[in-house]
Amino acid sequence: MEYTSRPNQNKSILSAAILGGPLNLSEAFFCISLCSMFLPIKVYPAVYLLSAILFIADSVMNNPSSLKVFSKNIWLLFLAIFTLYATLSFFIHYKGEVYLASSFLKLLINFIFLTASTFWLSNRDNQHLLRALDMTLLFIFLLCLCQLLYYHEAFHFHLIYGSESSGKASTLYNKALYFWGLDDKNMFGARLALMGFAYILIPIVRFNQLAWWRIIFIFLLGYLSLSRTPVVALIMG
Repeated sequence: MEYTSRPNQNKSILSAAILGGPLNLSEAFFCISLCSMFLPIKVYPAVYLLSAILFIADSVMNNPSSLKVFSKNIWLLFLAIFTLYATLSFFIHYKGEVYLASSFLKLLINFIFLTASTFWLSNRDNQHLLRALDMTLLFIFLLCLCQLLYYHEAFHFHLIYGSESSGKASTLYNKALYFWGLDDKNMFGARLALMGFAYILIPIVRFNQLAWWRIIFIFLLGYLSLSRTPVVALIMG
């Protein structure tokens, strides 16, 4: 997330005394959309779509010329090329499978959300949002810790020191015990790595310093997940 020193022109639409202070509607939905990724009920596409509409409306109302400037970003071209490739691949191989249609729809919504959120974030002062984001990610990771410990407790902590195979590690993820995150080892690990990077970088952006306890905490979650994805990704990072 880009931090900018430009004055915040974003008007408060709806205030809520949560997450370290009052948030407007767009800021609240940004935090909610992150939490929706970890809910067992897959409502995040709807939340993403609603959030994208709010982001665009909020940005255009406060700075009508920002859309023209943002549209010149070169990375949008490459994102559009990838989406076009995925679209062509879908229509070439689609034979009526419901799961493929669902995945393709999620891809388009993700594209819209990524573009709208980047557009919105690049045209505002994000200092207050960073504080709210910090608390939101901490809440997410504490629930991830509870979920992983719940899995391990049900397995009598037999896998707490690791597993000799990826297949055996996957047995830790009991769908009957699933309440947060994902019930797939690799996908859960990838999500931990992605969000973990953001959580580690926040104090660098806010205070220009590194918080070692955050690195240890995220690595602990990666280790408990029994997925090599977050551990390798975090080490490379």
